[in-house]
Amino acid sequence: MPKRHALKLLAVVVLGAGTAIAALLGHPELATALIGVLLATIAVVIVRLGPRVAQQIRTQTLENRKLANRIETAQRQTLTAVENERAVLAKLDNRLNTSLSTQRQLLASLERQLVSAVEDERRSGAERQHELLAGFKQTQNKIEESARPLSSLGSKITAVSDKITSVQRHFDAKLVTLRWEVVRENEALLQLFERFDPRAPMPTSGGWALSPTGLLELLTLIDRRQPRVLLELGSGTSTIWIAYALEKTGGRLISIDHDEEYAARTRLMLQMHGLDHVAEVRVAPLSPLDVAGESYNWYGVGAFEDVEEVDLLLVDGPPAAVGPNSRYPALHAIAPKLAARSLVLLDDVERADEQEIARRWAEEFPGLTRETSLFNRQAIFTYTPPQSSE
Repeated sequence: MPKRHALKLLAVVVLGAGTAIAALLGHPELATALIGVLLATIAVVIVRLGPRVAQQIRTQTLENRKLANRIETAQRQTLTAVENERAVLAKLDNRLNTSLSTQRQLLASLERQLVSAVEDERRSGAERQHELLAGFKQTQNKIEESARPLSSLGSKITAVSDKITSVQRHFDAKLVTLRWEVVRENEALLQLFERFDPRAPMPTSGGWALSPTGLLELLTLIDRRQPRVLLELGSGTSTIWIAYALEKTGGRLISIDHDEEYAARTRLMLQMHGLDHVAEVRVAPLSPLDVAGESYNWYGVGAFEDVEEVDLLLVDGPPAAVGPNSRYPALHAIAPKLAARSLVLLDDVERADEQEIARRWAEEFPGLTRETSLFNRQAIFTYTPPQSSE
């Protein structure tokens, strides 16, 4: 509050208080005079404040009118926006009603089509069912007519079924054996590569070549017996492995093959591995040879004329395709060239021909003794010529 207004208010209070005190003290004239002065003061204040109050009232009234105008404008704008929103909603409602009507019509049309299609399918299914039933009855009649002469085949079918079951068991057993053989051959191949460090890629084993287990047993015998001269009938993968073993022991390998092209490939492999100073591959074309009153296609004996004191003979050829018991002549032709206490190995003894050959050799050569084989891939014999045993 301004200072002058405070003074004026204080003066009014003082006059009022003085009037009250004069009246209480019994001075009516003084109280009257003070009242007059108080009223005059109030009148002066009212006269001086009147224009200002009126101006403030007018200002406030003008502000109120402006505020009222703003409120009215805002109301009109709000009403306009509401009307616009109502119009938009009305349009959307019309579109929605139109879309719903279209969808209802489309659904009604699809429903009619579906009902018609189901009805058509039902009629068609009934007709097909009737046809199938008729055909089934005809087929059943034919089967019954055909079954009469087939009743005698029941025992034959049972016998065939039993045979199939037996064959299936046989193949299951062979499959189990084959799985174990794969594991055994892989283990043997790993042992071969642990014992030797090839200087070039090695040819594949198995198939026509010696299996890894056969190679492992052969190379173990070479390491133990350390033959000076090893004669191999049938060159190939085994030639490379044997040459590596003989390179360590200081022995010499002579490999015989009836096929010039195959022999050339074996020579090339020996050169690639740097083993041609250890092994020699000779070509001996097959020619008729009479043994024990029978004729065989066997290696030309001229290829062995200069070979003597063979410490180990490996018989892995000729191939079985040449003829029955194609390897039988080997010991008859080479026995005179074997050293005392030599070894003879016949490969592929799981085959019937080789089993027959091993049996006949054991009967026909007194100095031939069959030894135990680790893997049963080869028949292993020690041979002592009769003159050496005496």
